[in-house]
Amino acid sequence: MITSDEALYRQQAPQRPIVLGASAVGVEFASIWQGFGAEHVAIVELENALVPHEDVDTSKQLARDFRKAGIASHTGAKATKVDKGDGEVAVTVDTAKGQQTLDGDVLMVAIGRRPVTAGLGLEEAGIELDGGFVVVDEWCRTGVEGVYAIGDILPPPSLGLAHASFQEGMLVADQVAGQPARPIDYRGVPRVYYCHPEIGSVGYTEQELQQQGIAYDKTVFPFSHNGRAMMMRGTGHTKVLAAKDGGRVLGVHVIGPKATDLIAEAQLIYNWEALPTDVAEFIHPHPTLSEAVGEAHLALAGRQLHG
Repeated sequence: MITSDEALYRQQAPQRPIVLGASAVGVEFASIWQGFGAEHVAIVELENALVPHEDVDTSKQLARDFRKAGIASHTGAKATKVDKGDGEVAVTVDTAKGQQTLDGDVLMVAIGRRPVTAGLGLEEAGIELDGGFVVVDEWCRTGVEGVYAIGDILPPPSLGLAHASFQEGMLVADQVAGQPARPIDYRGVPRVYYCHPEIGSVGYTEQELQQQGIAYDKTVFPFSHNGRAMMMRGTGHTKVLAAKDGGRVLGVHVIGPKATDLIAEAQLIYNWEALPTDVAEFIHPHPTLSEAVGEAHLALAGRQLHG
C-alpha cells in the first residue's frame, strides 16, 4: 500500500494497480499507469462519480474515456478490507451491487492529505488550528498580528494548488509592502487535472447552481466538432454556464486535449464577469482548440457556428 510519494520512486510501473480515490492525484496516476502499459488499472471512489467536485458532464465524459482506455472505474464504492501478500493485494469493495474483490499488485491511496503542523508551536504562539490547518481570514491573516499563512496549510476554500499558493503569496507580499491588495475569489482560480483526457475548470458547476437555486443557461460544445481536435483524435467538450437570459458567465468546464491550457482564457472570462455576447465578439484562430471555447460562447449568444 503506497501513496503518490512512493509511486514516484518505483523502479517499475505496476501492472495491475488499484487506485483508491478519484480526485486529481487518483485519476492522474490511473492515466499514467495505463499509458505506461499496465495490464489492468482499477480506480475506486466513495462518491458516485469520478472527479466528484467537478461538473457532472465532466465526470461522465471522463468515465466514458476511462472505460474506452480500459481503466475500470468503481464509483459509489467503499473499500472495507485490504489483504496483502507477496507482491499481491486484494481489496474488498462494497458497492450498490454488492461486495466484490479487486486483485492487483499495488494499492495507491489518494484520498487527500492533511498538513503537517503538529509540534511547530503554532498554537502556543496563539495561532488557531483546525484539523491541522491554519485558520486565516480572507487576507491570509492569522489571529496573530503580522503573521500570515499561505499554501497547503490553509483550509478550504483554499485549493491546495501551486498557482493558488502563488497568488496567496502575492496577496501577503502586497499587504506587507503597503500596496493595494484584494482577497482571492477561489471560485475564480482554475482547477486543473493532468489525466487523459485533461480537465480544466473555473467557476460554478451545474450541480452548485442547482443547489443554490441560481437560474442559468448552458451549452456544451463537443471537440468532435473542432477541426484541431479531430486532427489530434481528441474527445471531450467545452461547457459554459451563464446566468439566465444573457447574464454573466458563471462557469466554464473543459475536458479534452490541452484543457489545462485552454482554461486560462476561461479564467479571464469568469473573473471579468463577461457575458457570452462579449466573448462571441472575439475571434478564435482556425483551426485551433481554442475555437471550442469561442464556439460554446457563440452558441449561448445565439450565434452558433458549428453546432
